[in-house]
Amino acid sequence: MELTSKNLKLRWINYAGYEIVLPNGKVIALDPCIDFEGKKYDFTEEDYTGADYIILSHTHYDHTKDVGYLHKKFNSKVIVGAMSALSLAQYFDINPDNLYAV
Repeated sequence: MELTSKNLKLRWINYAGYEIVLPNGKVIALDPCIDFEGKKYDFTEEDYTGADYIILSHTHYDHTKDVGYLHKKFNSKVIVGAMSALSLAQYFDINPDNLYAV
């Protein structure tokens, strides 16, 4: 599913995951998770158009599975709750300069 206005593009990926393209062309990946529990969708990791920012609503695996892949591919800034930030950074080998604990 995709919603587009002249200033914003929103694309549902699966589960709770969305890709949001901002008016300036920057891309937000919200809760990125592809192929959780063997479910197959038409969308793959390679189909992301970008991930300048990754925003995590929480750190359950079905909301974070593709964080490491996207961070490495797009050098994403990762925005996550403070209590989970360190563990997430260690697990996915996220550059601390790109981690924003909120």
